[in-house]
Order: sequence, then C-alpha cells, then structure tokens
Amino acid sequence: MNPGRGDTAPDVARAVGGCSSFLLALHEFPDGDSLGSNLAMMRALQRLGKSVTLVAPTPPPERFGFLPGFQDIVALDTLDRPVSGFECIFLIDCSDPGRAGLGPDDLRQAELVVNIDHHPSNALFGHVNYVDPKASAAAEQVRAVIASLGVALDREMALCLYVAVSTDTGGFRFENTTAETHRLAAELLDLGVEPGPVGEIIHDTRTVSSLRLVQRMLQTLSFAAGGRIAWVVVTRRMLEECGATDDEVEGLVGYPRMIDSVDVSFLLQEMPDGAVRVALRSKKDFDVGAVAAALGGGGHRKAAGCVLRGTVEEVLSRVLEETKKLFPEEPAGPPAEAGPRPGTPEEDATVWSPCGRPV
Repeated sequence: MNPGRGDTAPDVARAVGGCSSFLLALHEFPDGDSLGSNLAMMRALQRLGKSVTLVAPTPPPERFGFLPGFQDIVALDTLDRPVSGFECIFLIDCSDPGRAGLGPDDLRQAELVVNIDHHPSNALFGHVNYVDPKASAAAEQVRAVIASLGVALDREMALCLYVAVSTDTGGFRFENTTAETHRLAAELLDLGVEPGPVGEIIHDTRTVSSLRLVQRMLQTLSFAAGGRIAWVVVTRRMLEECGATDDEVEGLVGYPRMIDSVDVSFLLQEMPDGAVRVALRSKKDFDVGAVAAALGGGGHRKAAGCVLRGTVEEVLSRVLEETKKLFPEEPAGPPAEAGPRPGTPEEDATVWSPCGRPV
C-alpha cells in the first residue's frame, strides 16, 4: 500500500491501464457524490471496453434512480464471485473500506486497490491513493481521472458528475465550492445537463413520508451550550409510523443547523442493527471532523459522522461530551430542556426527551 496521499489522476490512469475487470464499491447509504462519481467512472471504464461491476452494501436511494446506470447497481451480498476475483477495486468517496462493506482480507487479496477521495480523514488504504481534501467533491477527481484515461465525457457521464458535485456542495452554496467547482459545472452544462430539472429532483423534491418524518424529528429538537449546539433524533418508531426509509434521513441534519444561534448541529439515527448513526454539521470554523474522529468516525471540518454502539441515550451523552469541548467558554449545564412538541392538542400534552422518547 502507498502510505502517502500524493498520487494524482495520471497515476490512477497508469495503474489501471492493464486491468480488464473492475469492482466499484459504493459506501453505505450512498449520497449523490458517491453515486454520481461511481456511475460516471463505471461508464468511462465501459467505454474503454472494460468489464465493470458496481456494488452497494446498502440499497441506494431511489430518488437518484434517474441517473444512467443506476439500475445496474448490484447488492454486495449477491455478488456472484469473491471480491478478489476482480483485477482492480475502486473505492471512490469512501474514507474507510469498512464503509463499503469490505474487510481487511478483501483488500489484502486484491491485486490493485484504487482509493479516490476528498475526505481529510481518509485511511490511505489503497495501492494508489488519490486523496485531495481541497476537492469540493470526489466528482472533481473522477473528472480528472476520466480525462487521464483519454475518455471524452458524454451527456450521461456529465449528468452523473453534475449530481455528484451539486449535492456535495449543497447546490454550490457550501464553503467547499471553489472556482474549479464552477468550471467543472460549466463544462457539464455545456454537455447538455439541465440544472433546473436536475436541481428540482435532488434538492427540492421530497416524499410525503419524508415530510412527516421531518415533522416528527423536529419535535425532538434540543439545545446545549447556551443554544450553540442543537440536535435532533430519528428513532425506528418514527420511521415506521411515518412510513419512511433510512435513506430519507439523509440531509435532515441541516434543519437544526439553520437556527441562527446554532454553530454545531447533529442528528442521531437509530439503525436496524441497533447502532446509532451520527451526522454532524457546523458553521464558522468549528471542527466537527475532530469530534467525529474522537468518536471513531471521520469527515470534513464542517460535515462529518460516525456510527456508535449503544442506546440513543448513551450515544447522545458521548456526542454531547465531545461537541461541548468546542465551546470551552460555555458553562456546564443540563444537556437540554424537554419541551412540548407542536401539533394536535393531544400531541401538545406529550413531552419529549432530548433522545426522542416520550416522557
């Protein structure tokens, strides 16, 4: 393995040139960057006559079903041959292979592992590590690799890359958006991508069940550190009662972040296996990537996450302990004040705890 992160797009192209069979692996609960970047890379390799399989450890969100190649994604647990049966494994936008459902043995047995990522916390697990924390999305790096492979972008690849970069920059609003990001977007628009319809699908369309979930989730809204930390909780019971799926929780951590007094927000999501998924976001220069790293996860300064074992109450205590370290000047106090949840008169009579439990 290459212990450094100094590899470039031409290094990737040279390394994979002699390979004929490729496995591309999405990370769990893939977002737009993971899906769009991998689908674009899959199409580019297929254009070179390569055999490519794209696998997912968890079902990809159906709202991205309009992306070319989406229907060709295979569930990892249905793969018809071992991972070591492929000449090259690509992990794109994945800071740790465990997030893609791959274990240490899978990597040790692989002939070539290519790691393309923009997360500062990347574990540098590949034979080739093209890791660039300055990239707004892995899509920027994938575009560079496709160019180094000598493949001309077509409209389908452009659409995938546009969705990838648009989702990871919050519609080109986040601070990771750069001049290079806009240059890439311009190139993709020149190839026929229509930003209006695409933006409506990926940014402005929600199911009824997801909006019901937002309503329930906001009833758990709680604060700490004098209102500078805010969090919400999504339990299995909420998902079931709203008819929502786990992928519909994606992005909901942004709601508490919208509050004017809040600098750090997080969302606790109960998972089917009993673990709790934690999504962290911040404003200004508060480093939630460091919080996630302290809890065994990773990510960026302003967007990070981790998965912890324990009850929601136990996980909340651990996450609060770490996030409060970002505000040493705030006096210690109770984690939150439980309050009435809005809605019908019957619901208003119910008080919800900071962990999403009725009390």
